[in-house]
Amino acid sequence: MKNSRFKRIQLLFISLGSLIMFAGCSHSTDDLAQFTANVQATTSISLEPTPEFHALPDYQYQASAMRSPFISPVTAVPTHVATQRGNCRMPNFARQLSALESYGIDAIAMSGILRINDTAFALFKTNDGKLHKAQIGHYLGLFHGKITHIESDYVLVDQLIPDGAGCYQSKQTRIAIASDAGDNIHA
Repeated sequence: MKNSRFKRIQLLFISLGSLIMFAGCSHSTDDLAQFTANVQATTSISLEPTPEFHALPDYQYQASAMRSPFISPVTAVPTHVATQRGNCRMPNFARQLSALESYGIDAIAMSGILRINDTAFALFKTNDGKLHKAQIGHYLGLFHGKITHIESDYVLVDQLIPDGAGCYQSKQTRIAIASDAGDNIHA
């Protein structure tokens, strides 16, 4: 009996609490509606007038004797024209480029030496992780670098640097064994 009376009192308190809570949650939006109506009534809408567009005069294309700018030219212009002056050192542009010539010297690191019979090969690792081998006479780098000497801890490369006047100047570069591509010592 005591238990049932306790449950009724508990149910009464829960009902009373819920009623008070719901009464507090009711809200009035009358002030918001009044403010919105007031703003709409007092605000005037001003629009800019639409601009007037005038027709442009027609353009007559009168270069019909010339090549159309929308069609590629028939004769291709060579991408590199070598103008050679007398007593001027020039690279051989007709030779086939090697894989190592697509990397700059600073993107090539010497990894070691490989000797097969009496031929020494230098092992190079490029900055994209590829491993290449080259011997004396092979080319590497962007400036027509030719390997001239291979030692156990370095390689000498003779590069041809353009001088801006149509000729090329020789520059000897030393690539030493390095830990990563980009750590080369250039002399």
